Amino acid sequence: METIPAFHPVRMRGLMITLLAIVVRQYRLVLHKDPGFRYENLVFVRFPGLDPAQADMLKHQLGKLPAVQVVCFASGLPGYECSGDNISEEATGRGVHIFAYGVDSDFIPAMEIRVASGRNFGADPAGNEIIVNEELVEKMQWTDSPIGKTVLLFQTPRTIVGVVENFYNQPLIREPNSVIHPSVLMPATGSPILIAKLDGITPEKLSEIRKLLTNLFPSTDITVDIYREVIRAQYENELHFRNTVFVGVIVTLLISLIGLVGYTNNEIQRRSKEIAIRKVNGATASSIVRLIARDLQWITLAALVAGFAGAYFIGSNWLLRFATKTPLNIGLFAGCGLTVCAIIAVTVILKTRRTACENPVKSIKKE
Repeated sequence: METIPAFHPVRMRGLMITLLAIVVRQYRLVLHKDPGFRYENLVFVRFPGLDPAQADMLKHQLGKLPAVQVVCFASGLPGYECSGDNISEEATGRGVHIFAYGVDSDFIPAMEIRVASGRNFGADPAGNEIIVNEELVEKMQWTDSPIGKTVLLFQTPRTIVGVVENFYNQPLIREPNSVIHPSVLMPATGSPILIAKLDGITPEKLSEIRKLLTNLFPSTDITVDIYREVIRAQYENELHFRNTVFVGVIVTLLISLIGLVGYTNNEIQRRSKEIAIRKVNGATASSIVRLIARDLQWITLAALVAGFAGAYFIGSNWLLRFATKTPLNIGLFAGCGLTVCAIIAVTVILKTRRTACENPVKSIKKE
């Protein structure tokens, strides 16, 4: 039996299909994993240099549009960009590096960030109030409630009035300890990024927002960015890699099918007399198909093990660049193995059935 021509196509098929499954699962994970906030219906516009009066006017005017649900201002975008500084506890001097966001009282509702304890800012918050995330509480080693504690931020005493659940500060293409940072929300007016939550994003609604903002600020170049598109753009390289692997799978399948068909034809030709004698002795077409397929089972098993080993090595090394990784568990490899076996089974059945159903006398005469 010619095992090598059958081994390599099956091995490559197992490797490429498994690698594609890993890439697709990881790409879906980074796009759909809960980042601690909701961005599907958010848009934002950069307005550097706004004063508080202009910010209030913008919120009021945008709030009149039927499609706009909430409008807020922020100095940074969770999961995309932010600025850092140091914070320390006034009583103990213990400190950590934090990511700071200057926001207004509508930021938490607009982003749908969950409040774990305490409260959000009021409509007119005191300048020394801050809200921290759970990561900061953990890093500061507070075992009691942080509400009411005084910390130094920007060398100014600040009082903690709320704690929010953790949210991603940066994309998942980072080391695990750099995706979620100790974070602080502090009240600010006239922050440079306007964020609007819509009831759905359509070209018409975006055009309406752009038209309104252009009328209000005719000398400013208005660009309305869609939050989800900005988040997805961070994983553009992963999308290209996924598409490349997909093309590789198609090419590999075509090449391996040619190899498998050739192997099956050779086996049928080599064993045509044996098949004919078996049929004369009462063998059914299905038993002849099983005869040919049985010889492939050990080749397939060995080839799949080799292919899975290659896919595991390549996939696990590629996943190192992500903070959160899709699990390379037995279910993934079992599903890919069953897919490869199904393709092999269909190919063998289609190529063998014609010979299995042929009149055995013809085969004997050919010999």
